[in-house]
Amino acid sequence: VNIACRSCKVTQISCDCVQRYFLGCHFVFNFFYYYIRKLRDVVSKIFHSVAQFLSKSSLFEVGMEMFHQRYFGDALEVFAQIDGDDFSKTPEEQGVLSFYKGRCYDFMDWNPNAVNCYENAEKFGFNIPELPIFLARCYAKTGNTTKALEMFTSLMDSDQKYSDHMRVEIGRMYIKLNDGKTALKWFNEAIDRRESYANALGGAAIAHTLLRHFDKGEEMY
Repeated sequence: VNIACRSCKVTQISCDCVQRYFLGCHFVFNFFYYYIRKLRDVVSKIFHSVAQFLSKSSLFEVGMEMFHQRYFGDALEVFAQIDGDDFSKTPEEQGVLSFYKGRCYDFMDWNPNAVNCYENAEKFGFNIPELPIFLARCYAKTGNTTKALEMFTSLMDSDQKYSDHMRVEIGRMYIKLNDGKTALKWFNEAIDRRESYANALGGAAIAHTLLRHFDKGEEMY
């Protein structure tokens, strides 16, 4: 094939000008092809991220609706799906997700699982006044009363919200352990301090009943 070069009038395909022309075209083609592929990858990643966000957000709304309807098993399945590797999550999102998984386990009395989720929520920075109370209750239910008492006492001595409920919480923990004597001690302290007063009176009545102080129990009721 003979191609005439306008610069040197040579009609051979081996002409340097022709070769430079084709090399230049090849370079330009590769340059644009490379950056078009890069642009396609960026657009694909953006689209994937947006789609994932919308899907994750929609799933979470479904899970929360089930949670508020008290379908805790179904809500847990949805939260577990979001918690899988298919969805990327910020630390804040992971904290919220772990908390609600913990609440589902808590309501279903799967207390060891609830403890793990609540601890993960704390690890990822999720923080509401109720969280340490939920965690302490679950420690008590799993038999770790030492840890539960430590947390309740720590909250009792703080200026956090619900700190004035902790003596009643401790009393309830001992009621569940059938330790009426220790429970009554904590309920009486709460009554003297007028802390969560109605709950303290009710707890004291139960404690007296456990101790077979039936008249005193009826009086407290």
